Amino acid sequence: QAHKLQGQCEKIWEKWCRAADAANRMDFYEIQRLIDRQILECGEGLFIPAMLMDPNRPYSLALDIIEPDRLRTPYAFIGDKNIRGGVRVGDRGEPLSYFISKKHPGDFMYGGGSYDFQYTEIPAFNSQGRKNVIHIYEVERPGQTRGIPFFTPVLDYFKHLVDYEEAELVAARISACYALIIETENSASASIAASDETN
Repeated sequence: QAHKLQGQCEKIWEKWCRAADAANRMDFYEIQRLIDRQILECGEGLFIPAMLMDPNRPYSLALDIIEPDRLRTPYAFIGDKNIRGGVRVGDRGEPLSYFISKKHPGDFMYGGGSYDFQYTEIPAFNSQGRKNVIHIYEVERPGQTRGIPFFTPVLDYFKHLVDYEEAELVAARISACYALIIETENSASASIAASDETN
C-alpha cells in the first residue's frame, strides 16, 4: 500500500510540475532555474501561490512569478517607517504584507509617460497561516527586508572598466582619423597633389 501511494503521489507531482506556472510558460524545474537567476541578478526571488479555477489545468495550485522590481513602496507611503522596500513590517521586523505594483517600473513609457502605478497589498499570510507570498533571499543583516544582488559589491568596479574600455575605443577611433590640408595658390597643382596623396 505504501508503494502504491508513493507511485500515485509521484504521478500527481509530475502532472502538476508540467502546469506549475500560472502563466503557462514554464514547468516547475524551469521556474526553479528562473528563481535562481533572479536571486543572482536581483538578490531575491518572489512568487505567489495562486489557486486558479481553470478547467484546462490539472490542478488549481499554480505559481505566479513576480518580477522583484514590482515590489515597491507606493508613493503615498514613502516615509512610513513600517514600509521598507514595498514590505510592511511589524514591530519585530516580521513581514505583514507586500505591495505589488500591477505594472513594471519600466512600463511607464508605454502608458503615456505616466508614473501613476496601481498597487495591490497582499497579506503575508492568509487566515489559515499559509504564506500568500514566497519571498526568497539571503538575510545578511538583522532587520533586512529585501535581497541584495550578488554583484552589488563590484558594480562600481565594472562601471569603471566599461568607462575605461569606451574611452580607449574613442581614442582609437580619433587616432585613426586624420586630416590632410594642402595650401597652394594654384588649384591645378592642388588637385595633382591630392591625387598623388590618394594613390
